[in-house]
Amino acid sequence: LALEAVASVVGLLFSRARADEVLRKFSRVIEQTASTVIITGTEGVIEYVNPRFSETTGYSAAEVIGRRPSLLRSGYTSPEEYRQLWHTIKGGDVWHGEFHNRRKDGSLYWEAATISPIRDEQGLITHFVGIKDDITDRKLAEAALKESESLLKQAQRLARIGNWRWDFRTDALIWSQELYRIFGRDPALPTANHTELMQYFTAESRARLSAAVDRTIHDGTPYETDLEMARPDGNRWVLAIGKAVRDRTGAIVELRGMMQDITDRK
Repeated sequence: LALEAVASVVGLLFSRARADEVLRKFSRVIEQTASTVIITGTEGVIEYVNPRFSETTGYSAAEVIGRRPSLLRSGYTSPEEYRQLWHTIKGGDVWHGEFHNRRKDGSLYWEAATISPIRDEQGLITHFVGIKDDITDRKLAEAALKESESLLKQAQRLARIGNWRWDFRTDALIWSQELYRIFGRDPALPTANHTELMQYFTAESRARLSAAVDRTIHDGTPYETDLEMARPDGNRWVLAIGKAVRDRTGAIVELRGMMQDITDRK
């Protein structure tokens, strides 16, 4: 019995030692992770933030513990979004979303957040943990891309130029917005396939375009030609340019090109 008691005590101590080691490792991970970690009570009062939080927001742990995450609000996230967040996590579910927050110095930043409830042994929610990543650079890149696309659309409309791409691997024909206007096609309709596209041209232009496209598909010869379009509101002229795109093996996998409305010039 004495040996069993000793073995039990040793086992308990060993178990606690392992648990302490796991806890220390977990603590190091949280302290050193590149993501912001914030833990609050069920009423949203901050109880813990990791060093990354301070690096991202400019607030020290001492400045935010005992306060609420609302000190980071910039006003860009709607009250309805916050209500939905609390409804989700208080209901025991995980919330995913983005915040446009404000740092201590007043500068704005974006972060992607996952907020989860933490439960005790009885299954009751005792805390919430938020894990967040700074996505400001990605958001700025997306905004720059959107602005660039907008400028491209404006430029294409002013120059009356539309571009297209025909992927042989998927048989997908992709048009820019301006190309719909040039063809007089409703933008709500899907892009015309190759056969349907040919019906927009007069018989003579259709024959020339078909021959040019066939040569490009066969041996990669690029083409540039004027074509006459037969539209219900009157015939129009376009300058059509196309070229082949090859893969690493040299096989032609798609055609790319542009069309410019040159009716006024004609």
